[in-house]
Amino acid sequence: MPTAAAAGRHVYALADRYDPVQGLARQTGGLLGEACLWRGAPPSAACTACFADDPLRSDSRDCRVCFEQRHIYAHYLDDLLPARRPPCTPAATAPLSSTPTEAGLPLY
Repeated sequence: MPTAAAAGRHVYALADRYDPVQGLARQTGGLLGEACLWRGAPPSAACTACFADDPLRSDSRDCRVCFEQRHIYAHYLDDLLPARRPPCTPAATAPLSSTPTEAGLPLY
C-alpha cells in the first residue's frame, strides 16, 4: 500500500459518482490519491436517498437498490469509460453528499 503522499501523485480512483461502494470507501477513508467521479445518468430516487444519508448507510434499502443500478461492470464499460474522464480531486476532499454541480464539478 503506498503512502498517502505517494498515492496523491500516482493513484486514481475512477468511479460512478453515485456508486455506493465508492461513496462508502470515501466516507470511511478507504480511498487514497485522486478521486475522478463520473456523474453518468441522473441518479434514481434510491440513489438520491442513499447519498442523502450522512453517514451513508450501505445496509439501507435505498443503498442496496442504488448498488444494483450503479455498481455494475457493464455500466462502467458501456456508459462511463467511453465518456471523457472527469476532473480529479484529492480523495480526502472529494464531496460525498453534495452533487457534482453543488461541488463545482462539471457534469460528465
